[in-house]
Amino acid sequence: MLTRDWIVTLTVAAVLAACAKPTAKTSEPESQPRPTPAPAPAPEPEPEPEPEPAAAPEPDADAKQSLRASIQTYLPDLQACYEAALRDDATLAGKMTYTITIEPSGEVSSVVIESDTVDSEAVSACVRVEIGSWIFGQQGGTAASEVTFSAKFVAI
Repeated sequence: MLTRDWIVTLTVAAVLAACAKPTAKTSEPESQPRPTPAPAPAPEPEPEPEPEPAAAPEPDADAKQSLRASIQTYLPDLQACYEAALRDDATLAGKMTYTITIEPSGEVSSVVIESDTVDSEAVSACVRVEIGSWIFGQQGGTAASEVTFSAKFVAI
């Protein structure tokens, strides 16, 4: 019996915005020269600053993690497509990259195979049907989301 190794990676693009606080300039009013101050006593060592609390994850981070977990639960569907085709051609191997569109309702409305080195019509047709049947939790908002991920198929 053949053992199969199957690896899937998920790539989700994120846009981060950086905000910089403007610094306020202060100007000193023109005045008479200041008197020379008396020498200050030696400074005492400053206490170590307290560590800042860890930043809360950005809201999209939880959504991305949830999406990855959902895709992981559906991966056996893709493996089944590959294994069925492998029975007819034991040399099949390669990587497929998919871009799927997930509607706010959680339904997949589009499956595009971006690249395919498995080169099997049986696998391609099967994964399109399987991915098209996936249902994710409601995504919120009013716009659909696009997610790109890859699956690497290798028979050992």
